[in-house]
Amino acid sequence: MKQIRWLDTDPVGIRAIDTQHRRIVDGLNLAIGACNDRRIEDCVSAIRGVLKTTRRHFRQEEALLRRDGFPGIEDHAAYHARLLSEVEKVGRVCNSTRDWPFIEARLAEMAHFLLNEIRVNDRAIVKQLNTPAAAAE
Repeated sequence: MKQIRWLDTDPVGIRAIDTQHRRIVDGLNLAIGACNDRRIEDCVSAIRGVLKTTRRHFRQEEALLRRDGFPGIEDHAAYHARLLSEVEKVGRVCNSTRDWPFIEARLAEMAHFLLNEIRVNDRAIVKQLNTPAAAAE
């Protein structure tokens, strides 16, 4: 499985969010590397780290959106909950099997979900905020 590249277009312009996004990508890359090397304990540990970082990120992002009066916050928070559920499922799968093609497929799916959140959804939301408070974060 290929490592994820952090693209020049990935930052959304809010330092705290960009730092968290970068940590999520770094964690995904640790999981991918461990999966590629068939190191199950390291893969599971990296996925736990991604989950922890993602939870923290979602809490902080939702707080920012609530503070700035984002009208779709409840739907976005529900979407975050679904993403977290998917990441947790991948972690459980990796912890319970050694079927590497299956693990790779689940890990790729998790990376897809999280990258879509970073590269599509968060970018669109930050553009809608467009407040000095958001830009200063």
